[in-house]
Amino acid sequence: MYYKKKQPYYIKKINIYIQNIYVWIICGFSITSITSWFLSKNYKILKFIFLNKKILFLITLSEILISLILANMINKLKNNTIISLFLMYTMLNGVILSSIFLIYTLKSIIILILFIIINFILMNIIGLKYKNDLTNLGEISSMLLINIVISNILNSWTQNIYISHFISYINAILFSLIMIWDIQKITKFSKNIILTEYSSSFIKNSILSSFSIYLNLFNLFLIFLEIFGKKFTYFFY
Repeated sequence: MYYKKKQPYYIKKINIYIQNIYVWIICGFSITSITSWFLSKNYKILKFIFLNKKILFLITLSEILISLILANMINKLKNNTIISLFLMYTMLNGVILSSIFLIYTLKSIIILILFIIINFILMNIIGLKYKNDLTNLGEISSMLLINIVISNILNSWTQNIYISHFISYINAILFSLIMIWDIQKITKFSKNIILTEYSSSFIKNSILSSFSIYLNLFNLFLIFLEIFGKKFTYFFY
């Protein structure tokens, strides 16, 4: 009887935790989208960024550093610092992503965004409903992804379009599997710890989970854009 009385409250806390993660994901992609769209309409700023190797290097380096900090030092940081770093990363991603509006047609970008949303909903259904432990599958997918990245770097020397497309399809599958694993981990994690809605642990873990899924979705979008995106027949320099 005691367990039954506490169960609704326990489920409510799990739902709050998961909803908070989705709110941060939406917030992150909103900032990325607004930043990229704004820059795509300011050609002089866009040209200044992408023709300046130092600025591109600094943006890339900043993203790498933020990723490392969030992955390894999150427990040592204050909540406001973690939130600022996450939002800064999404904004920097928006800067990098802004060039796609000059390369791909707006119609193909919108179609692929809708496709990613549908894909995300399906991955959530699978991740939340699938009962078997996906830890081994997720770890294997992560290891394979590292090998695929190395293969992609090597293929950049040969520029073989068939190998490039094959790698892109494999990447899409691996990122989808890793995302399902991440979603399942969120559910299991929320059931194994006691979370208070405004506690430090709540904020830190929800941001970290949001960041992981955000990266998966962002990479999936880039992969699908490379495979299915319709490019302009011309490009302004």
